[in-house]
Amino acid sequence: MIDTLIRLLNNGTRTLAIRLAPWFDSGVLTWTGLLGLAAFLVGYYSFRQRGNVGASQQQQQQQPQQQQQGAARGLDGGRRGGSGAGAGGFFPQVAQFTSAASQRAPSLLASLHPSVRARLQGVQRVTCALPGVLFEECDPYQLSEKATIIPAAEKALKELMRVCEVFLVTHCVDDAGQQCVERALKEAGLLGVGTPECIAPHRSLYCSTRVGHIAIVRQLEPDLHIDACQDGVKGLAQFMPRIAHIVPPAALARSPFSNVSIFTSLEALMTPPPTP
Repeated sequence: MIDTLIRLLNNGTRTLAIRLAPWFDSGVLTWTGLLGLAAFLVGYYSFRQRGNVGASQQQQQQQPQQQQQGAARGLDGGRRGGSGAGAGGFFPQVAQFTSAASQRAPSLLASLHPSVRARLQGVQRVTCALPGVLFEECDPYQLSEKATIIPAAEKALKELMRVCEVFLVTHCVDDAGQQCVERALKEAGLLGVGTPECIAPHRSLYCSTRVGHIAIVRQLEPDLHIDACQDGVKGLAQFMPRIAHIVPPAALARSPFSNVSIFTSLEALMTPPPTP
């Protein structure tokens, strides 16, 4: 393109020189002025080319953001039964996921105790933060050494998996913690593929900060979130329709949030209250 432009300028310059020769002879115009005009045209063309390149680069930079927005719409559409398209964002595998448990939920809910059924009424998607809920370890740093599953919580989680679409969220500070968690889940038969009793690996999510913990849960938009972390509950209370806060019996108290219910364990959430 540059060569073509230079050729056109040379031809144009010769034509102008022939036609404007009388003006040059009279001193009205000078050759330096004409050369200046040619230099201006070349510079203007180069400026336009740089502008086009910049616009192309900006468009390429915007594409990932547009894909993430499309993935978020796909995740939301998939959750509500729509035909959301696109994959990306935080969890690309989740975007077009349809829960078989959600389809079986009406008949399975009928088999639960009426009080438990009332707690889960309208609940399809559940996020469960594992420290202090499924694991004895409450501190993310402890998970780097071991992850000890509470047997009663394991049974309750499997019961919940039968009737809801469950996502596991684990705050661990390093790769060693994630490996401990994954090993414990696999040994308990909670993590795997091919059976309704197992949670697929892409639905077991990990983060290294409390901010990441809150962001993951908000991205998934659950109908119910289960958490043992006080800071996590506070950070999510204004965004979640329902939260089950798991606390030790000694710390049992009424929650200041109307959408937060207090339970002493995951087992307590999935079993009817004791008869007085």
